[in-house]
Amino acid sequence: EARGGMIQPPVVIVGAGRVGLSLARALTRLEEPVRLLGRAARPAGPGVPAVEAEWGEALAVAGLVIIAAPDDAIAAVVERLVAVSAIREATVVLHTSGMHDASVLAPLEAQGAATGSWHPLQSIPDGDRADRFLGVPAVLEGDEVAVLVARALAVRLEMAPILELPASAKPRYHAAAVFAANYLVVLNGIAERL
Repeated sequence: EARGGMIQPPVVIVGAGRVGLSLARALTRLEEPVRLLGRAARPAGPGVPAVEAEWGEALAVAGLVIIAAPDDAIAAVVERLVAVSAIREATVVLHTSGMHDASVLAPLEAQGAATGSWHPLQSIPDGDRADRFLGVPAVLEGDEVAVLVARALAVRLEMAPILELPASAKPRYHAAAVFAANYLVVLNGIAERL
């Protein structure tokens, strides 16, 4: 049970893409117990636990569940989490999307989970840097308990600054991030061609 802004181990990360692997690597470096869930069991590389395909047992002991899936896959992950019925009451579930607010996790909230979002404001490239989140801004949103735990996670990873947003600000925040990151790359490309 994750209460009072503490990260209760183990942390279960659902999604073994760039964000999930980077987060697992960073938490493992800090000696936090981590379990990594995906569609198929496989080794995940140095400094990261193997990806597990059987979700039920891992979720049943999770203190914090982080959905590190692409924006358009979050709803399907939530569906599977609901179907597995392993989320305990008062488990904190966060997703890493900059676009969605906590409402995408509503079916898990209905099962008693505290829900929110924890978004690192940085693109996450492939690679094995264990300090990937050091000094990266963290943007948090969700219910009170989820935001406290998301803040504890950001502090543990030495992220800065740590910003809290209401759900209503998430679309504007996402648009600003797209302009700042994606459009800057396009603008640079056009400048190079010119």
